[in-house]
Amino acid sequence: MRRADFLLLSLCLAAPVPAAEIETAHTLHARRPQAFAAYQAVLPKGFEADPWIRILDGVSEPVQIVQRSGKAYVIGFSCKPHDCGQNALAFMAALDGSRAVVVVKSDERTEGRVEVYGRSTAEERRLLKEILSIPR
Repeated sequence: MRRADFLLLSLCLAAPVPAAEIETAHTLHARRPQAFAAYQAVLPKGFEADPWIRILDGVSEPVQIVQRSGKAYVIGFSCKPHDCGQNALAFMAALDGSRAVVVVKSDERTEGRVEVYGRSTAEERRLLKEILSIPR
């Protein structure tokens, strides 16, 4: 392999994925509007003043699309900018918009308690609480 070919191949392999291709909690409203509507539908009215909760305008990670009981869900995480450790949430929402579950732990909104919103199973609550507890 010529040196120039090797350098070009190395650059291609090391090139970051364009931001437009990465789907995060922050992009949920644009990329998965039905799931986003289901997410917002289960939130209490008191969260309207917090953009990191209400519209997922916080620090987020790539979401995962999973199949559960024959239905596709998006699962994700978001937290308050500059205060992630004390204010975070994990969610799962059906891509068809039929249901969502949100787990929030916030010093400001839940007095530091983990609270669950939306109808959920014990397995869903366990999964979301586990996502919420991952050190970041």
